[in-house]
Amino acid sequence: MGMTRLIAAVGTAAIAMLVAAAPASATEVRTDVPGCEAGCEVVFDMQLPDDVRFVGLQTTDHETGLMRGLLAYYVSGQLHHYAEPVELGALGDASCGYDGDAQRCLVTYAVGAHGTNVVALHLTYTGGIQVTDEVGGGTPERVLSDLDGNGRADASIRESTYDPAYAAAPRFWQTFLEYDGRFVRTGCGPATFADEPAPVAPLYGKCEAT
Repeated sequence: MGMTRLIAAVGTAAIAMLVAAAPASATEVRTDVPGCEAGCEVVFDMQLPDDVRFVGLQTTDHETGLMRGLLAYYVSGQLHHYAEPVELGALGDASCGYDGDAQRCLVTYAVGAHGTNVVALHLTYTGGIQVTDEVGGGTPERVLSDLDGNGRADASIRESTYDPAYAAAPRFWQTFLEYDGRFVRTGCGPATFADEPAPVAPLYGKCEAT
């Protein structure tokens, strides 16, 4: 799937300062987004300025039994645009921040047996939800936080060295700064078996081969 895949346009204004998505109630369900006719669980629901809402939805793919994560963009309570940036991925969390009069958002997905994807999005009234970049990792550990102090989230993803194998290998953190909608990997931390916390600033160490 192309990096700029758009699923559909249905009509938003610019969105917010750095806003992290709070988990929605597990019992909240929506049916107004295409693909959610049988009901999608609301994973996150972000209330943003200018009467905008950015909502993450999850349902089960009937053919594969895997999770599907859909994104919906509402203006004044009306569905404006929707997208599925990652095929057959389980939605995680999201964070948005201003870039001029538009919004840059990062959204996390769990993919495969234990992988991670983080997708960079550009949200505008005219363009809807546009995918600008994507980065992945081989473990489920990922954190969205502002590492460089620009008011927008960046991504920290933990990776396995796979030496000798995934389950028995040390792991290391790597940091990706979001810059103009693209991810730039700054570097990595040391590989260790310890339960290291996520970085609070960009890492600049050498990255292990994976």
